[in-house]
Amino acid sequence: MHKNSALCFIILALLLLSGPVAKGNGYGFALQGGANPANRAGEEPEKTGFNPRSYGGYGFSIQGGLNLANWIGNDMEETDFNTRFHIGAGFEIPYTKTFGFSIGAYYSEKGYITEDEFEGGEVIVTLTNTSQYIDIPVTTRIIAAEGLSFFFGPQFSYLLENTRTLQINDQERTESRTDDLRDLEIGATLGARYTFPFGLFLGASYERGFTSVEADGVFRIYNQAFKFNIGYYLRLY
Repeated sequence: MHKNSALCFIILALLLLSGPVAKGNGYGFALQGGANPANRAGEEPEKTGFNPRSYGGYGFSIQGGLNLANWIGNDMEETDFNTRFHIGAGFEIPYTKTFGFSIGAYYSEKGYITEDEFEGGEVIVTLTNTSQYIDIPVTTRIIAAEGLSFFFGPQFSYLLENTRTLQINDQERTESRTDDLRDLEIGATLGARYTFPFGLFLGASYERGFTSVEADGVFRIYNQAFKFNIGYYLRLY
């Protein structure tokens, strides 16, 4: 009786120490070592375990990074990039193994910079415009290779605040200017992302507004931004 109890205890301990392995849609236990039946049959062994780069399930991502933003358009003079940042999170849903859908919400700062010189360079006038948005991209993702994906789709941007800083040599003045700007901007975004096996990813994208930033829509002036980010992808299911 005691021998049977001890034997059962040893078997149970071995099962627990062997650890869980993915099998089918659930979890099971397996003893390590020994030949793989699939190898004996000349087939590839079944791949098990968690792969955060796979779009086999729903996923959540957080990211932040650099914005190089300016205004462009036929009614806008050439402007310099305003270097800002973005941060936020997204939710990703798979279509198939190669296609996926994602939606996110990101706090993103954009704008532009202009600089002019007067009186032979003795007077330097710099205007820095910074716009604060909530960006909501709705994109389709294409899985091109292991860890590499491309995405594209519409983006909706809601204006939170806009400030303009006028600097003349060492003197500067900042004011809020939102009344003459459009509250909701409609645009598009496209980019690429590489996700490492442990979930960390690097990405880059380009976005452009299709509706003028100017509230009345009289002038053709649009936001554009190049974004570079780092983040983490967590597969939920």
